[in-house]
Amino acid sequence: MKTKFINGVSSSPSMSLGLLVTENVLQVQPDTQEDCKELVRPDQPDLDTRRKAYLWCREFLHGAWKNLAEEDFQITIIRGGLSNKLFLCSLPDSLDSVGDEPRSILLRLYGAILQ
Repeated sequence: MKTKFINGVSSSPSMSLGLLVTENVLQVQPDTQEDCKELVRPDQPDLDTRRKAYLWCREFLHGAWKNLAEEDFQITIIRGGLSNKLFLCSLPDSLDSVGDEPRSILLRLYGAILQ
């Protein structure tokens, strides 16, 4: 099982997914074409995936992520991965940062975990 976090340390955009990675923030870029509207889905992942994502974020990230309550955990499905599942995981606006932890991360699930 492989899990990879993108935490906002790069300032170059990822144009293929419509994501803009800036320092400590991962943002969805505004739509530039009509066919990009379905990239971020408003629906939630299934409960098992949501729980696993929450536990991974708490385990691998620092600061406010360590004390984040599961009901405050925010996750959004990002479409576009052919063999991956992509999620935008975020801290709620009401929760203050403890240090320099990222407020949003891109979680990519790939490989054996999807089988």
